[in-house]
Amino acid sequence: STWGPNSMHGLWLCVLCLLVAAHAVTPRFRNATELIRLSRETRELFIHDALELREADDGSGSIGLFARAPIAPDTDVLSVPIRQMLTTVGISASGISAVLEGARPLLPDALAVYLLHLRDSAQYGVLAVPERIKLYLGSLPSANEIDVPILWPESELRCINGSAWGKLAASQRDMAEREYGRVFNRLFSSSPYLFPADSAAFDFEHFLWARAVVMTRGFHIEDAETNLDTRALVPLMDFANTAPNALVNTIERIAHGRLILKTTAPLAPGDELTV
Repeated sequence: STWGPNSMHGLWLCVLCLLVAAHAVTPRFRNATELIRLSRETRELFIHDALELREADDGSGSIGLFARAPIAPDTDVLSVPIRQMLTTVGISASGISAVLEGARPLLPDALAVYLLHLRDSAQYGVLAVPERIKLYLGSLPSANEIDVPILWPESELRCINGSAWGKLAASQRDMAEREYGRVFNRLFSSSPYLFPADSAAFDFEHFLWARAVVMTRGFHIEDAETNLDTRALVPLMDFANTAPNALVNTIERIAHGRLILKTTAPLAPGDELTV
């Protein structure tokens, strides 16, 4: 065969397709950026103007919050009202509080069940879900993007079978399976309208995903003034990635009914905000 202009044209088309695919905006990223836009527009949630959401530079595909202009130490960069969070306390004001009381899940699992309920409601309209919550739910990582033992596929678990990590993964999964059976059998029988047993939205794998989200993205909210002590999923705040202690550049505090993230070190353009 000969190498000519047509071959070169085809090569450039292939390169262009690869570049487009590499920079395609995922639904998760689109929902996250829309949530930030809405937050800035309504001022319900505060995010500093010098922060932007983008992919990390390490090629991992993870997204985080980065400075696009210098940010001084002791600057409030994120602020979220407690009433705008998904909390174990907030469940009491929801339509599933009585149902959950009967099932008596552990507190983190109660938040996981609430998360699944909200996601199902947002998708099928069983109950009205605010737009900001819909966007937040759409910005959460998939099971493939969360690296915790209970979500590792069978192929990976087989490779570490018998090791300390393998035993930990098996133990966590067994514990989750027992809790899932205990809680959801009660939910399926007592409230089939809210928790239909034949819905894939409430199967064991989705429960594991919700449990992992609460485990990896949840914040412990403790406020002595209001005697509040709860686990919470915090829109916007959980876009900030964790880092080793020496690299953390923020500190959390509760004031005036809000969780506030304040810088403890200067951030130069391109620096990532870490918790």
